[in-house]
Amino acid sequence: MQDLTLFPGRDVVDANKTYLRDRSFFSDWKYLIKFLYLGLIVRTYETEKDKYALLNVEFSNFTYSETLDTIKSFAKSKKKNVVNFVNAHCLNVAFENLKYSEVLSKSDLVLPDGMGVQMGCRLQGYHLKDNVNGTDLFPLLLKLIIEESLSVYLLGGTEEVNIGLTETLRRDYPTLSIAGGHHGHFNLQKRNDSIIEEINKSGAEVLLVAFGVPAQEFWINDNLPLLNSNVVMGVGGLFDFYSGKNKRAPQWIRELGLEWIYRIYQEPKRMWRRYVVGNPKFLYRVIRGHK
Repeated sequence: MQDLTLFPGRDVVDANKTYLRDRSFFSDWKYLIKFLYLGLIVRTYETEKDKYALLNVEFSNFTYSETLDTIKSFAKSKKKNVVNFVNAHCLNVAFENLKYSEVLSKSDLVLPDGMGVQMGCRLQGYHLKDNVNGTDLFPLLLKLIIEESLSVYLLGGTEEVNIGLTETLRRDYPTLSIAGGHHGHFNLQKRNDSIIEEINKSGAEVLLVAFGVPAQEFWINDNLPLLNSNVVMGVGGLFDFYSGKNKRAPQWIRELGLEWIYRIYQEPKRMWRRYVVGNPKFLYRVIRGHK
């Protein structure tokens, strides 16, 4: 309803007349959808903790700054640290795939990625500090790698995407140390000794793995004992965006949390089931209390 203070001389009766005059089936649905959407976005929070869980997967409630500080400490540590992201699709997969859920539980840092997780948190009354999605974190991560004199290895994507990403990063971040790169189109089920040897010889402190979910998490879990990188991060389709293969949604769409619609527009055959079927399924499971 319009703010009547903006229209001197008008009262509730006038506003009701206007509503009834303009009312239609579509206008009622517009208001209903708006109400439901705002109901997920705007609400009071019952709790704020350092960690939350949705569909039995626990993740950290960090700001971008806290995330970068944690990754910095990982990179400087003398142990291997695994970082993964979970969006609504990941949580659906983890709910149905016990092995994937168990692998995520071994991660040193799990970060909430996307509007679906944000909505799930709000439905549970959780205050999520930031939507720490990998696509927005990536430029900040690259800046951290440069500032801390670290190097990064890029593993994943097609050969064209991997080469395109390397060229783009060298152009846009000339001081970034790229230790090496390799496409992800090899048999992930077999031992990949030559690739692991190449990664280790590169000396990269940060290894980004872009095979998609849950293949990348399984590969990292299976090969972690053989890797020397201090930070091993699963990044999903990140390389596709920064190589130029896929474009991100316009800023105003991202601010509304509707980037998933743009993804369907870009790749309808691959993405429609994930979002059109997967998002309602995820919210339904959260509402049913599967935390």
